[in-house]
Amino acid sequence: MSPVTLGSSRTILEEGLAECFAQQYVTRVHGYAFDNSHHPKTGVVMGAVSTLLAKNKFVIKDLRTRQPVISKIDEKLLVEVAGVERSQAKFLCSDFQSYWQPSSWGSAAQGVEHLASYLRSIWK
Repeated sequence: MSPVTLGSSRTILEEGLAECFAQQYVTRVHGYAFDNSHHPKTGVVMGAVSTLLAKNKFVIKDLRTRQPVISKIDEKLLVEVAGVERSQAKFLCSDFQSYWQPSSWGSAAQGVEHLASYLRSIWK
């Protein structure tokens, strides 16, 4: 969504927006419906962003007038401009990579099962 330089962190807001827009585009243009059940975190990230957009579909435009770089939109700005709860703002501004890490799967066996489930969903 914005140029990301090496070493800069992407936020859940930025990654969630990219995923939401990509899925909407593919669904609209190609008629493909996504199944995000292969990775529950995808649903959580997209749900948080969808909730934000449902309140005001132009909220990103409003936020970018104050901070053009999406990954630099902070909690305070989300609360002030988007009117979200502080806890939701904190989640949206958190580091995507830290949230997404496979270590949160709990064990290597669970990680392998998640990967296998994802690969099976691709072949369906």
